Amino acid sequence: MTTLPDDFECPLRPGGPLPSALQLTDVHTQCPAYLGESQVTPEGIVKCVKCGVELGVETDLDAGMLVEDGAGADADDDGNMDNPEFNNVEAVLEGELIDETPEEQMRREVIGTIMQIANELFEHPSVNLNEITDEQEREHYELLGNKTTYYGAMLSSHAEEIAQLFMFFSKYGINAFGGERVASRRSAVLAVFLVYRMDEGFVFDEMDMVRLLAQNYKRVLSYRDRLIRARLGEEENETGYYVTLYSRALGFDEQMVAEITKQWDKDIWPFLAREPPFVAMGFVLAAAEHLFGKKISTSKAAGLAGLTRDGVGKMRKTFDPHFRTIKSTS
Repeated sequence: MTTLPDDFECPLRPGGPLPSALQLTDVHTQCPAYLGESQVTPEGIVKCVKCGVELGVETDLDAGMLVEDGAGADADDDGNMDNPEFNNVEAVLEGELIDETPEEQMRREVIGTIMQIANELFEHPSVNLNEITDEQEREHYELLGNKTTYYGAMLSSHAEEIAQLFMFFSKYGINAFGGERVASRRSAVLAVFLVYRMDEGFVFDEMDMVRLLAQNYKRVLSYRDRLIRARLGEEENETGYYVTLYSRALGFDEQMVAEITKQWDKDIWPFLAREPPFVAMGFVLAAAEHLFGKKISTSKAAGLAGLTRDGVGKMRKTFDPHFRTIKSTS
């Protein structure tokens, strides 16, 4: 068992940097690290099985390094240990993986990608806040540090559920990605992460983390939209899905959400050659302004959703005349 560092503080501790919903009530009875539960990376780094925070480095013996033969009766001169079953931990593990099905292998690799992303968030470069004199800049970096820790913990603690959703979209499920293998697994995992969070009712803050992690941000969003289309039933409208989602995410109460959705469900709109998220956001902003007098900045809403201001603005102007007509005749 790895001894915890003297300065170890569980990221999930009460009063820690994460939101209260993620905090443990008692780290000494609930935190896996305090209970001696850990995982070892191929590089020998010991990490908490729940949040992925680094705990230490594994010893040579525990890490599966070869040791000299004993002087037992079955000793030989080939450099192996007396019991060949323990020749090399990596070889043993490799043998165990032979019995994996392709589906099990994919799931294991996906979980590995999720944990890698989580570790990147935990290890994201931080700055010395004491050296920053500008208050707004200091607040920005403090918030960023809290967010990276928050999402790192969330990814690692929900890795199984996110991997399960990935498998649902894979060729072993509804084959939403298409083909035998996903072209960019990292982008696909981030897209599944976005869908997972959207299912939980979270839409906007996650965009910052994806921007930070994605090598190709547009590819991630393209994957996300493809997954949503694949999962919606034939009778469900993709733009309508985003209309409801954005209405709630912008903080409207359920009565307002229902009215905005009702207006969209009237199905009076001609075909609009623009991606559903742009159409939906423009519609929601126009509806909020004309139906409820809530004027929300186009650039702010577009930025939160990872959309361009111009794209959302054009859609908003498209719907303005309709809502002006409703207002004048009501």
